[in-house]
Amino acid sequence: GKRTKATMVNLSEETSEDECFVVARYEGDAACKSEFSDRKVSASEHRALVEGGAIASLPRLLGVRLRVIRLESVLRPGVLKDNTAALHLMADPESGITGWPWQPVLGESGGLGAVDVVREDGDFTSLDAGALHEFLGAVLGTWNILEDEKPVLTVHAFQNFLRDHDFYEYKNSEHFHLRLHRIQLRGLSSGKNKNGQRGFLGSYFRKSQRFAVYLDSDPDRGVSVKPANVSLLDDDGQNPAPMPTPLPEAFLRKQSVGYDDDV
Repeated sequence: GKRTKATMVNLSEETSEDECFVVARYEGDAACKSEFSDRKVSASEHRALVEGGAIASLPRLLGVRLRVIRLESVLRPGVLKDNTAALHLMADPESGITGWPWQPVLGESGGLGAVDVVREDGDFTSLDAGALHEFLGAVLGTWNILEDEKPVLTVHAFQNFLRDHDFYEYKNSEHFHLRLHRIQLRGLSSGKNKNGQRGFLGSYFRKSQRFAVYLDSDPDRGVSVKPANVSLLDDDGQNPAPMPTPLPEAFLRKQSVGYDDDV
């Protein structure tokens, strides 16, 4: 299908990698469609946005740690501009429904308007936003509350969607940060039965100095693993190689570095 319009900035400007981040702006229109654009912010502004933003719970099930910042504090009565993509981010993981204060209550009118979406200690671009919206739009459309049929919302389901819809073609792009590395566990002294198991590499947490790993054998939850117990696989899922030491900052930015330690 037709992909949502995205406008990207030039990341090769004078600002260095450790001084700026990219956040995505979601804007809606009267047809309830969303458009995405990129905005560069300083490291201090990025931290403030993360700390002041609302957690987007649904993307977290997919291993994408986002905060949403409203640019208008209230829903304006009579304003028809709506922002479907932003509403999808704030849907309840148990019902798939987005409620107040993101949508008006019964009998009221108004629209959410524009929001900024920031990835915790990492970049989140318009290209990332478009890929995530395609997935959420597809799965939310299949959610049958009456029949209690919930879609599969896991890291594996999202990564399979990205692969099957050609987003993996952007694997080397500085604008795309949603493809996760395939890994294999090694050298675990506790939980030795997990050695050799494969999965996806999620967020790295500086405080505990561990990665979240989503194993193929247990896709519904993540486990916390030290970098020394992780081997990276190549694009063909072969040739496991130890995690580089020390961990490169550019690699961590691609992985999204969380401020807290919940997996």
